Amino acid sequence: MAKNFTKAMITEAGKAIGAAKKALKDKPDDEKLKKALADAETELERIKAGYAEQEKANPAQKAKALKGSCSRDGFWRGGIQWFKEPKIVRLDDLTEEQVKLIRAEKRLSVEEVEIELPAESEE
Repeated sequence: MAKNFTKAMITEAGKAIGAAKKALKDKPDDEKLKKALADAETELERIKAGYAEQEKANPAQKAKALKGSCSRDGFWRGGIQWFKEPKIVRLDDLTEEQVKLIRAEKRLSVEEVEIELPAESEE
């Protein structure tokens, strides 16, 4: 079974490198720590290469969306409750009328964005 590389794996490998570097500051001559750092750096490169290859083989699907927020929490427009915290709503989940209402509302700060769609799972 092929390995599924994720951004989280890259982050975790980066953390392992950071921890090894920090430990080496205290014990710069510790051979086990030097090997752990080298192994972590090798693993990070392997994960990055695998992730890049995976992205090439399965480019992320994208969709257009509206990203909006309101100056007060709980404001409704276009059948959607808006908050101070930005909310992202896919355009293909909205009717033309909803999009018109949302874009025309002065109490909303709205911009069109492009989002990555979640990868379809292979079961």
